Amino acid sequence: MDRIEAGQEFDIDRLDRGEYRLARRAPAANDGAVDWLLGCPQKGFFVPIASESTDTL
Repeated sequence: MDRIEAGQEFDIDRLDRGEYRLARRAPAANDGAVDWLLGCPQKGFFVPIASESTDTL
């Protein structure tokens, strides 16, 4: 089974006329992390924090 799922991305290489190779792109290391945190069953567990400016560094 090739386990192709909706939303996956592939690079396509043309090998010959009518012959192609699909190479699955690797997902980002933290792909889905924000959705996982927002789906946490404890409400208010993940809240955005204000970022500090780095202009003065």
